[in-house]
Amino acid sequence: MTAGELPTIGISGINTGDSATAAGVRELGVLAEELGYDSIWLGEHIVAPSPQVPPSPVDPEFPMLDPIVASPCWPA
Repeated sequence: MTAGELPTIGISGINTGDSATAAGVRELGVLAEELGYDSIWLGEHIVAPSPQVPPSPVDPEFPMLDPIVASPCWPA
């Protein structure tokens, strides 16, 4: 990066939690673009052990949409 150049900022995790639906990913993807985010990153840990055991950071019931399914959900 050169002096005066602005850094780029991305957003992550739009395919998890309350937005783990096609509509949720689409809505957040469009919003991220409107707000000027440079990139969108999708989580990929779609399988978690049940019951949850260390070091797994995710509860097995935590909603997560597969990134291959989530990727085409927002307009290009």
